[in-house]
Amino acid sequence: MRFTLKCPRCADVSVPPRDLELFLARGSAEAELAFDCPSCDTVVRAKCDQPIARLLTLSGARVHRASEKTLPYHPPAPSQGEAVSVREEVSAFRTLLASDDWFDRLLAEPPGPPESS
Repeated sequence: MRFTLKCPRCADVSVPPRDLELFLARGSAEAELAFDCPSCDTVVRAKCDQPIARLLTLSGARVHRASEKTLPYHPPAPSQGEAVSVREEVSAFRTLLASDDWFDRLLAEPPGPPESS
């Protein structure tokens, strides 16, 4: 069994239940689904309702229960233009380490992929 979910960068992706995490608030109908996109490694978070939360739980998603009645705050997912994948970050870091002045550049430049012009 696999679920077809939306990634802000890749559109529809297929994710097995074991790769899904479900965050439930205690005594509340509030639930949030999280997964790493299998195509671009972007962390995707989305609110979900009780029937979807039950289906995910029964299908084998990892469940985390919050101690409070509300879920902890998570910043909203980045828009498609802002999303940076783990692969992009690792690639930028490898490029940085391949240069002779990598340490000076590491201290001088902000982390993340280089800005495209």
